[in-house]
Amino acid sequence: LAYEGRQDWTLAVEKLVYGPRRRANHRRASDPKLPKGFTPLAKDSPPLGKRHSIYFTLIAALADRKHLDVADFIEAGAGYTRDDPQWEPYTIFPVFEYGQPRYYQGRTYVDEADRPTKRFPNKVLFPEGSAGHLYGFDELRLKTTHCAILVESILNALSLKRKLRQEGTQGIVP
Repeated sequence: LAYEGRQDWTLAVEKLVYGPRRRANHRRASDPKLPKGFTPLAKDSPPLGKRHSIYFTLIAALADRKHLDVADFIEAGAGYTRDDPQWEPYTIFPVFEYGQPRYYQGRTYVDEADRPTKRFPNKVLFPEGSAGHLYGFDELRLKTTHCAILVESILNALSLKRKLRQEGTQGIVP
């Protein structure tokens, strides 16, 4: 990651991603847990002849509205919960670091006027908030990665990742 004339940005990202103390110093109240009852979309496999859950259907519709495919959400580890009332109306997107979920955020299944479409965990559980986590962190650590593109949201990252894959572009992580 570099900005013309600003090689120190490249070094800052390398330190963030490869720094030996990143894992040990990662601030967190405890090992983060996804919302109670979190079910990854990949595990929402109906028996032969049956339909997916209503949650899978709602999330597939959300993906379609965002010009993505539900397979993009499955690859991202997205899921849902029936057991946590605060998170039940949201598609939950985990943010992984070192292969473990370290944060998560949600997007509503249906966009409603005058209602926020995003949800973030309580700052008591995650004092650093979303600013303390980098979506795509593990992909940045791959030897094949030579460039990162910072985008504003998880859905932007998924859209750009899909576009790069369609064009056959490799080594770039949004």
